[in-house]
Amino acid sequence: MKVIYTKHTIIILIILFIWEHIFQVNNISIRPTYPLAKLVLASETFFYYLGIFFGRIGSLITYLHLDKLIDTITYICSLIIDLFMSFKYIRLGIIYVSTLFDNNYQVYGASTFLCAVTLSSSSFVISHIVYTKKFSPRMMFYDTYFLIKYVYSLVLEAMNHSNHACYN
Repeated sequence: MKVIYTKHTIIILIILFIWEHIFQVNNISIRPTYPLAKLVLASETFFYYLGIFFGRIGSLITYLHLDKLIDTITYICSLIIDLFMSFKYIRLGIIYVSTLFDNNYQVYGASTFLCAVTLSSSSFVISHIVYTKKFSPRMMFYDTYFLIKYVYSLVLEAMNHSNHACYN
């Protein structure tokens, strides 16, 4: 069945080609390719306006300023890095306060110790919350209370020790 359609198609195409050739040589306007020429013209017009449509959509990209996209990404990444690294200003604050006192090494040492104890206790609390999957305000209160009491006693002891060292 397919062989018959193929033979008929080939025969029709050959007849159309001969017809077009004879009518083109003799300048006769009724040709079999007239609908094909109209289809080509309509197709070219359609794709021209489709190109204009895509061009208009593509021109919207200029309003997004994609040439500045890498600058935006760099700026956002630098802000995130600065956020994670902002804890380093603890040291600058401790240094500033310790320069206000005569015994700046003791203030610096006590402040650094307080910072270390606070960070270690907070890491204990975070690990407790992660492993038990519970948050206990009571546990937080007692841990914080005993931590502050312990650090306060250490600071008082350091201050008493420095006062005795000054008088001797």
